[in-house]
Amino acid sequence: MGVWFTVAYPPQAIIFVLMNGPIGLISSALLVCRQAYMIYGAVAQMFFLKHALRDCFDMVLKLNGMEDLLANANVDFAEEVDVEFYGRLQQSVFYKLRNHYRKFVLRMTSPYVLLKALILLPIQFIPVIGPLVMALMKSVDTARAAQGRYFQLKGWSPRQVRVFTRRRYGSYWTFGAAAGVLETFPILEMFFSFTNATGAALWAVKLEKRARRKAAKA
Repeated sequence: MGVWFTVAYPPQAIIFVLMNGPIGLISSALLVCRQAYMIYGAVAQMFFLKHALRDCFDMVLKLNGMEDLLANANVDFAEEVDVEFYGRLQQSVFYKLRNHYRKFVLRMTSPYVLLKALILLPIQFIPVIGPLVMALMKSVDTARAAQGRYFQLKGWSPRQVRVFTRRRYGSYWTFGAAAGVLETFPILEMFFSFTNATGAALWAVKLEKRARRKAAKA
């Protein structure tokens, strides 16, 4: 946060003051704060949060009697933490950074991602309102990503996931909107990432139990 304020706040404050007067000092500070947390969130998601959120999701499934669903995972849940720990020790820091960087570059240079970013970027930089609007616009994608582990354990293809979520569009939009808005809060967004993962897992348990009841009746 300190580094980003030092680098980005002075030029943006000047522009905002010229456009909006003295209040630009406050609006530019809010914008820089949001930018810093966006960078922090992207780095945390890439290097730290992914496995932790997946383990949280798996633990909720296990506590709700879905061990058989976890059996579809590539690595047994009980052994997963140890396997990952020793696997990371065997990999050099350079190797991990290279893999993460390569995936990030390939994802960010996708024509679809670039076009979407150009369209949505101006909205993102509107202080306070911008992140909320973006959270609502991406609500279905947010909910789909939150339940990505469930779809993976089910072994569904991308097409099956799209069909499944489209049939429940209202539920996915509502969950994604709430989750997205919660994750726009600075500082607390890391905490809400775990609560959202927990909520998505509990929802997956409900969906799975409902599907099994229907299958049993059939």
